[in-house]
Amino acid sequence: MSISQYFNIDKKLVIGLMFACHSLLAGCQEVETKESSVPVSAAEAKNVLQGTMPIPDSASDVRYRLSGSTQDWDLFISYHAPHKDIEQIINQELKRLINRELRISGASLQFDKQPLSSSTLPSSIEFRAPKWWKPLSIKNGYYIGSSNPDSGARFWIDQKEEIVYFYDHF
Repeated sequence: MSISQYFNIDKKLVIGLMFACHSLLAGCQEVETKESSVPVSAAEAKNVLQGTMPIPDSASDVRYRLSGSTQDWDLFISYHAPHKDIEQIINQELKRLINRELRISGASLQFDKQPLSSSTLPSSIEFRAPKWWKPLSIKNGYYIGSSNPDSGARFWIDQKEEIVYFYDHF
């Protein structure tokens, strides 16, 4: 006998109540946010974010937002840097991320380099992005992202303006 039969209530009501309870519990988690209100130096951003960040020392006009709770974090970063430094930091970050995934799940994570398109920016990311984070404004560049559509780091690189937009969900 199911709960809905035992209590003689509608299944839709049970599902609605379960969803409401889940939403209520999720809303009780304290969300922490660290965000730059103005562009900062690479050193300042790394100091605040305190971790391995895909930001070269040569980066300028760095903006970031780290927001989340428990084990559900979004990290948005943008900065200007010379293209050679951008490529170097991306290669370092991809190696680190691949090793992290191997340690955690034993799976080999792949990163694809693609031309830019609106499909390289899932709506779930765009919805949560800060106003200053605009990878779809890039006219001449490329995208490098995780083969996993639900997680993993993503880079949007503007080759002409030498701007990087980075996103990770962890």
